[in-house]
Amino acid sequence: TSVDIPASVTEIGDGAFWGCVGLTSVDIPSSVTEIGMDAFSGCVGLTSVDIPSSVTGIGDGAFEGCSGLTSVTIPASVREIGYKAFAGCVGLTSVTIPASVTAIGGYAFSRCVGLTSVTIHASVREIGNWAFEGCESMKAVRCLVADPDDVEIGDNAFYGVDSSSCVLYVPKQSVERYKALEPWNRFTIRALPE
Repeated sequence: TSVDIPASVTEIGDGAFWGCVGLTSVDIPSSVTEIGMDAFSGCVGLTSVDIPSSVTGIGDGAFEGCSGLTSVTIPASVREIGYKAFAGCVGLTSVTIPASVTAIGGYAFSRCVGLTSVTIHASVREIGNWAFEGCESMKAVRCLVADPDDVEIGDNAFYGVDSSSCVLYVPKQSVERYKALEPWNRFTIRALPE
């Protein structure tokens, strides 16, 4: 049900806790720099996870299918969120992508049906295919990127998000630019509060 990873561990390997359905809590020490592919995939009992600021990479599918996960802290040390990293985490309600992240992998938050808001920092340069697909409860996307041309957006990144009821907040000086570009122009676009 719980695991304390010793401070001597620097990496949680691929599939390390895959399918541990009884796992409800995990303490990841600050010695860990990498969370491997599918490391906690299918850990449906996991309700929250604090990723320490030592972690620079979250692998593909790392928390995929962790349907009990309601809270996750992604530290400012993470540069890339892997493919399907949080896919199917239906309990997540909000996510802030830290300022250090430059790439959000394909399907990273796919089918996170409880997700109501997401903040994308100005550092993000790539949002993968289907990254937020099926996030049907999404009401607010805060994109801090000043020039939307600086972000490469994959196919169907926001597929299934009800763009008629979801507001895209962008820097004030960028509103008209966002209104001119797909897929951003599908949203109701407003300037970020000062």
